[in-house]
Amino acid sequence: MWIILGLVTQIIGISLQIDLWVPTAIAGEECLVTEVLDGDTLYVSCNNQKHLVRLIGIDAPEEWEVWYEKSTLFLKKMIEKKPVRIESDSYKGDVDKFGRKLRYVYKDTLNINQTMLALWRAKEFSYDTTYQKYKTFKITEYFSIQNKKWIRPYYKKPFASNCYLEWQTIEHGQKQIFYKDEEVTNAQLCKEQVRSCNNGILSGIYVYNTCRIK
Repeated sequence: MWIILGLVTQIIGISLQIDLWVPTAIAGEECLVTEVLDGDTLYVSCNNQKHLVRLIGIDAPEEWEVWYEKSTLFLKKMIEKKPVRIESDSYKGDVDKFGRKLRYVYKDTLNINQTMLALWRAKEFSYDTTYQKYKTFKITEYFSIQNKKWIRPYYKKPFASNCYLEWQTIEHGQKQIFYKDEEVTNAQLCKEQVRSCNNGILSGIYVYNTCRIK
């Protein structure tokens, strides 16, 4: 871990003299990372409430792409089953179109999103709108690429099919939360499942987009 932090400090410290994002105090919400799904998506528990979180500003390899295992394992070692703070970005809004909370994640004062870029376990990705730390992240990615010791092959997504349901389309490589039942008598009975689309094949079996209390 200290070796990793040393590499991050070297890349971030050199590249971000203008805009260094290693604050001494972190705003946001205290949470526990309960499960890392891949290099940019994870589950957290905050005040006994479970949330699916998508890391702002980065895009990590999917299951069928180069470096998926290394990216996912790296994030697991950093934060899975550990306390973190999560922070929103006013430019991005609270959730994406799949219902995932858009957040920066901090372990102590280390920005995990930026660390994934610094050690090239993910690439910068702005989605449909920019974000507050865009300049910082782009510079971090640039200097990470220049340092040939740590660079990995820049993965490219292959042409693949989307997943089609009667009422909606889920794009290849995307994930969405579905529920087992549309209506329940108690909130604790709302069972959710993250379904992912991989080249036209949709994982999971739950079909409802919402779960309402009768």
